[in-house]
Amino acid sequence: MTHRELIPAPGAERTPLPCCANRELSWLAFNRRVLEEAEASSTPLAERLFFASIFESNLDEFFMVRVGGLCQRLGSPRRENKTGLTARQQMDRVTEQVRSDLERRDRCVQALDRLLREQGLRLLTFEEAAPEQQRDLERRFARELQPLLSPQVVSPRQRFPFLPGKGVYAVALLEKRQGAPRLGIVPCSTPVLEPLLRLGEGDFVGTDGLIAHFLPQIFAHYQVKARALVRILRSADLDLDEAAQGGQYRTALEELLRSRQRLQCVRLDWQGDEAVVEQLCRHLRLPRAQAFASAAPLDPDVLLRLRERLEGRSALFYPPRLPQPPADVALDRPMLEQLRERDLLLSYPYESMEPFLRLLREAGRDAKVRSIAMTLYRVARNSQVVDALCQAALNGKEVLVLVELRARFDEENNIGWSRVLEHAGCRVVYGMRGVKIHAKLCLITAEEDGNPYYYTQIGTGNYNESTARQYTDLSLMTARQDLGREAAEVFRQLAAIKCNAVTDRVLMDKLIEASQAGVRVELLVRGICCLVAGVPGCTEHLRVVSVVGRYLEHSRLYLFGRGEGQRTYLSSADFMSRNTTRRVEAAAPVLDPELERRVRATAAACLRTER
Repeated sequence: MTHRELIPAPGAERTPLPCCANRELSWLAFNRRVLEEAEASSTPLAERLFFASIFESNLDEFFMVRVGGLCQRLGSPRRENKTGLTARQQMDRVTEQVRSDLERRDRCVQALDRLLREQGLRLLTFEEAAPEQQRDLERRFARELQPLLSPQVVSPRQRFPFLPGKGVYAVALLEKRQGAPRLGIVPCSTPVLEPLLRLGEGDFVGTDGLIAHFLPQIFAHYQVKARALVRILRSADLDLDEAAQGGQYRTALEELLRSRQRLQCVRLDWQGDEAVVEQLCRHLRLPRAQAFASAAPLDPDVLLRLRERLEGRSALFYPPRLPQPPADVALDRPMLEQLRERDLLLSYPYESMEPFLRLLREAGRDAKVRSIAMTLYRVARNSQVVDALCQAALNGKEVLVLVELRARFDEENNIGWSRVLEHAGCRVVYGMRGVKIHAKLCLITAEEDGNPYYYTQIGTGNYNESTARQYTDLSLMTARQDLGREAAEVFRQLAAIKCNAVTDRVLMDKLIEASQAGVRVELLVRGICCLVAGVPGCTEHLRVVSVVGRYLEHSRLYLFGRGEGQRTYLSSADFMSRNTTRRVEAAAPVLDPELERRVRATAAACLRTER
């Protein structure tokens, strides 16, 4: 088969290729690599608990976003453009794979539980507790817990109550001598309930399991025929572009976000009697295949709370690593002055973000600086970046901030910061309908002899001090005027607006074409990769490496060619359809020879990684 047969003409219907993998299944494969870090005996115990919790939170988001979207398309005959699967076929394969992954997760958590017990830390059920501990639990339940509970009995004549997503519930199948069976429901994930109760020096019991144990006491007027603990997950697949149709975009988006809490149920995790699960699936209109038995704690906070109990035992954690001051940055000289002399590159989390924060603060005070323009996608809860922008505006600088309100699950945080920025006098604009502003770009404009003089920063990651200590990213700062003029044009275009992965089929086709032509293609893909390497006649010259470890590999680097002719770029974009068609992205060349050498060395180190 020739490459001309494999690569369809523009606009033609794309047929499945033998070297393509399904996006959803590829993502699940990535999350299994996270789980491998929790399973690895070489990973310290406290960090294994952390990776297990990341696996859980990743899977939550996958169901809320990707499975939520599949649920909306189950009746459609449309097939995805890489493997030709319908939404129904994808859902079937996803649920089958997730069931296998969760069984593996259970074995991992059980192994971690044995190791915790060796450390004198035990998570007990009521039945496992010693007799004196059981008596103490009975007293504490009656005095401390039961007054805080809000049990509800649902009869066949009543409308089934709304149960918020991410909540854990103790549910009982109730009977009386007369009348139809009923359901008793007790919410266990309320702000007033701690997930763990302490029973002495190293013993703990889960609050939700304790509530489930005392269901006969809670529903004393009924006979409890069956009981279970369940956790419900709801879709978060909202079309936030709907808000862009209104004049008051921010207000409309806030109203739309409130409806997210009431979207359809997409997953139910359970422990206990299956008869309760069958009833709940009917009430929630959830296919039985999307209900998963669990031997691990249903409340995801439990693993992190147990991890906290290990603090002080340094051998059970990674050795502490603090971001270092960059060797190329002089701490006693102004950043603007240093950028006039040479380009500077920051490598997070190995190097500190402080030089960039210094740059922003200096620009806000410098008499020659006229304006600061910046994109914000995700920022920290207590953002020094926002503080610096606000102070610059208060100092009389013109500050333009392009805030992307639709950064998923950070929408409310960004809405709040947009108000803070406006209050300080910044000009705030938002992304256009159908397109998110994902570029990581900052432009400082000074005046020199009546002409603009530009300082530009472009990064691979967000302006977020918290993630800069956890994600690997690169931040390039330069006073090259040609790059500054291009950045100024980007902001001019965006300001007119009023309102880590390979999945894009067009780019995939081009990578396949390059491989078929004999070009060596090496891809570093942390997460989803729908290209399958090594398929004869298709991708035999293509190699894919995924790096999962202590830090989240987040940098987007593009290296073209070899030797002296090689060209190096930093970018905010992945090779995903959402990046190429629905996001405003930016890429910049690394032109300083020494900085280019550092970027190439980073890529080479990752490509040498083998498990």
